Amino acid sequence: MNEKVLFDTIKKTVEEIERELIELNGKGIYFAPEQHIAFCIGKAIMKNRTEIFGTDEVEWLREKKLGEKKLGIGQGGVTDIVFNVSDKSIALELKLRDTEPYYKADVEKLISLPDNIDKYFCVLLDSYSDDNDKRITHIQNEYNDILKSIGHHSFETWNNWYKKQVYCNLNLFSISKTLKTL
Repeated sequence: MNEKVLFDTIKKTVEEIERELIELNGKGIYFAPEQHIAFCIGKAIMKNRTEIFGTDEVEWLREKKLGEKKLGIGQGGVTDIVFNVSDKSIALELKLRDTEPYYKADVEKLISLPDNIDKYFCVLLDSYSDDNDKRITHIQNEYNDILKSIGHHSFETWNNWYKKQVYCNLNLFSISKTLKTL
């Protein structure tokens, strides 16, 4: 799998949503519901599936339940975006402007999935700087042995929920193994 093309596809999609929403109503990416963004990302990945997965024989599923384990906040639910390629599944969980416990819950949900699933965690972090804040750095530190950064991209955005300029920090991580000690 070409993770660089995967990240670039997600980045381009998020930037397109941002531009469209700014043009339509002066609000940026955080105006869109998470499911809409996940759907747009899934669609873009399907359009680039040959470059990303090395084949055009890809099944795209959305909101698919892959695991049964219930681990805490937000656990045991569905995975936002799933692709089946040959005998492998790729799970991509998206989290939009949330708190650290919910980011951690999504990471743990992905970790709990079977080893034959490639796992990716995509965050659109709202921050007052163009760098990640403690919500992501804490997650990176806690899971540093299994969480690998694929890419980070930051851009200014606006929404009337914020009193000053806010940034969207797009992060894509892969999860390299399954946590066995839960």
